[in-house]
Amino acid sequence: MKNPLRKRILRNMKSEIGKYLAIFLFMVIFIGFISGFIVADVSLKESNKKGFEKYNIENGNFTFADKLDKSTLKEIEKENKIKAYELFYKDLKIEEKKERELRIYKKRHQINRECLMQGKFPKKRNEIAIDRMFAKLNNYEVGDKIKLKGKKYKISALVAFSDYSTLFKSNSDMMFDANKFGVAITTANAYNEIKEREINKYAFKYNKKIDNKVKDNQSEEKKISDKMVKRLFYKGKLEDFTPRYLNNAIKFAGDDFESDGVMIDTLFYILIAIIAFIFAVTADNTVVKEANVIGTLRASGYKKSEIIRHYICSPMVITLISAIVGNILGYTYLFKVCADLYYNSYSLPTFTPIFSMDAFIKTTILPLILMYVVNYVILRRRLTLLPIDFIRRNLTKNKKKKSIRLHNFSFMTKFEIRVFLQNFPNYVLLFIGIFLANVLLFFGLALVPLLDNFEKITIDNMVCEYQVYLTSPQKTMTKGAEKFYQKTLSNLPNSEFRQEDISIMGVPKKSKYFKIKPQKGEVIISSSIAEKYNLSKNDVITLKEKYNKKKYKFKVSRVFEYPANETIVLNEATFCKKFNVKKENFTGYLTNKKIRDIDEKNILTIITKSDLTKMTRQLKTSMGGMYKAVNVFAIVTFMLIIFLLTKLTIEKNSNSISMLKILGYTPKEERKLYLMTTRIVVFFSVLLSLPITYYSFSIIYKSMMKKMFSGWMPLEIPLEVYLEVILLGMLSYFVVEQFIYKKIKKIPMDLALKNIE
Repeated sequence: MKNPLRKRILRNMKSEIGKYLAIFLFMVIFIGFISGFIVADVSLKESNKKGFEKYNIENGNFTFADKLDKSTLKEIEKENKIKAYELFYKDLKIEEKKERELRIYKKRHQINRECLMQGKFPKKRNEIAIDRMFAKLNNYEVGDKIKLKGKKYKISALVAFSDYSTLFKSNSDMMFDANKFGVAITTANAYNEIKEREINKYAFKYNKKIDNKVKDNQSEEKKISDKMVKRLFYKGKLEDFTPRYLNNAIKFAGDDFESDGVMIDTLFYILIAIIAFIFAVTADNTVVKEANVIGTLRASGYKKSEIIRHYICSPMVITLISAIVGNILGYTYLFKVCADLYYNSYSLPTFTPIFSMDAFIKTTILPLILMYVVNYVILRRRLTLLPIDFIRRNLTKNKKKKSIRLHNFSFMTKFEIRVFLQNFPNYVLLFIGIFLANVLLFFGLALVPLLDNFEKITIDNMVCEYQVYLTSPQKTMTKGAEKFYQKTLSNLPNSEFRQEDISIMGVPKKSKYFKIKPQKGEVIISSSIAEKYNLSKNDVITLKEKYNKKKYKFKVSRVFEYPANETIVLNEATFCKKFNVKKENFTGYLTNKKIRDIDEKNILTIITKSDLTKMTRQLKTSMGGMYKAVNVFAIVTFMLIIFLLTKLTIEKNSNSISMLKILGYTPKEERKLYLMTTRIVVFFSVLLSLPITYYSFSIIYKSMMKKMFSGWMPLEIPLEVYLEVILLGMLSYFVVEQFIYKKIKKIPMDLALKNIE
């Protein structure tokens, strides 16, 4: 004989369509987004991993001031058991867009090969292939013309460079800038015709595969590269050495895939926590609402297991359908959306989506298990009551608490306080839900103001218009130009901080540009170092040479406001003594006027306002879409949580609302009595959760900055962000309130009479 309770499943789902539709939408968005992101992340990681062999990506590179002769190169190859390849390049400004720069290589056939995305590789002297990311951000397409050094080139192809998946111009840059720096290839003949300073860079591959497993806090790659750089010092003037594991242009994107995986896992567990308590509240509410039915069924001889199966069925069906729909969306559409977030940031080759068991477990198996366990535990606990208790709706084992006496209040105020006290557990859950949604919303809303603020204080604290770095000391007659000394050291990386460069500058005691006037022996650190490493006066920071183990200790004398770079400023005499530098061997000039009497070939680089603010430009470009998606997701989550929990509050009080109708209260009065209380709770929940939200956000933000980024961006969130969170929260509530008000109006007057105890 068929179980007659089966007929009630669809009937219950239809009568509770609002609740189940809200859960369905929340689950579909959650499952679709998480599965789409995991699939995109896993697929891109696999593509990135295979790319090392497919495109024969280098194990590292080194740059000398002068081109090495063949015999010296062979010695280097023999001593270090490597195969070296010439990877010379020239940096050129785009004439029609002066601030844009392209790094030109010859077409690479043996190492660091390119992935053709669109068009054909250059074959003629007037053809050039440029990086896809740079082309997209600067509105270049195949067939367009681009002018370099007075010559027009036709863009024959858009490509992805395997050794420039992230467009770092220099490995020491705080952030890449795909808007203003790109990479290109042309034919060997066209390259040789370009009259520009050539950088003598050599890429290398090890003759045998090395083990990258970490032993004694060092990988084999690090040990080999540390020995290699010492040998290279004796082969000529070594300007740069970058092993693959430290090469941001190659590793940054892959590391980002890993860190984003951790971020998504964190988001996943936050959302699982939200889902768990939503499931718990809805399951408990079902028992309360169906108390008379459950009591009757128990009195009629139905077993506890049969009743549990019956009431678990509806939420399990909804969760299963949500998982199917969410995964279909994730694998067909949302994975492309998530992948595009990466393609808008990095110059990546093509990839093929792959099935992820991790995504299937997290987005399908785990929610089903969670739904079953939560509902089973709550139903099992509730069914320990006697059938008569269900029929009488006496669903608590505790003795009735004594009512709180409320004197000197109007009837309406007393009623609203009673509503609040009766629904206090639901309101606690509402506060938790709002807090979790606010953390997500904070991430989305705070990014652009943070970047704008960083850009502003960077510009406000610029020491000069131009920092000119020379290949060798040169004299200039430029008025106001001031010599400076500079050396780049590295921090000591650990589990909290990633490896990064820190600039040491030596400036005159009476510097025109550094207003801090460094005295002899003083160590003055920038605010960015002080905040990131939590340093203050008399603290000691230890740094090391980039390519050997020599360490330097600096005892902090003062901190000066300079957020743009992590810089330590010394008096020029102190600098020369500490680093054994002759006074005439200065690094470059600080100036507010362009230097025109030094040949461009002798200028290594010029740092301007544009260079100092490129981090903000790039993050706005690459992260803008992601944070808009986070905003939308947070607002939808916020609305669904409020809808579900407010709806449950109204359903819990449906008898009381029905009685108010019998007593002649109008819908507006009923709304005031019940929804006004919830409105106040939502407002104060949004308001009171902000300090906790900021504290949680600051912990995540600071940890993220230390582990994922070189440099530092101060956490200064303007008042407007807090006001936006409050405004969006309340607007979301008012939208939800309209649906809840319709629910109140539909509660019949006879409901109270049917449920008289």
